Amino acid sequence: MEWALLAVGLVLGGIAGWLWASSHAAQRGTAAQLDAEGRIRAAESSAQELRTQVTGLQKTSAELQEKIRTESELKSAAEARLKEAHANLEEQKKMLDEARQKLADTFSALASEALKSNNQAFIALARSTFETIQAQAKGELETRQKAVEGLVSPLRESLERYEKQ
Repeated sequence: MEWALLAVGLVLGGIAGWLWASSHAAQRGTAAQLDAEGRIRAAESSAQELRTQVTGLQKTSAELQEKIRTESELKSAAEARLKEAHANLEEQKKMLDEARQKLADTFSALASEALKSNNQAFIALARSTFETIQAQAKGELETRQKAVEGLVSPLRESLERYEKQ
């Protein structure tokens, strides 16, 4: 019986050991399970937070892409207006140069015409003045010739009488 008691004691000791090991393993498993569940909850919370951040970043990215597209369109429109303004400015410069040249040509033509007209008027006035002065000089010359003739005539008569004698 000793053997039986020993066997029963061993069996009971084995069962007790097994129960204690199971209990201890269960406690460790429960603690590990609780720890794992905590980690899972933390990971799910982090995942949810990351999903929220990704959604926010996607929204921000979409807004920025739209803004870039809008700014690109505005830039293209501004460049087109600038190009048009440069072309317009060049055309205005060309027109200004042409107008300046036309004004210079017109001024030269008017100045030439005015000079020609003034020259003709000056020549006509000079001719008229010269003719007046010439007529006066002719009249004065005739008067002087008559005066000289009046002075010389008695001398000539005296000389002729002297020669006749």
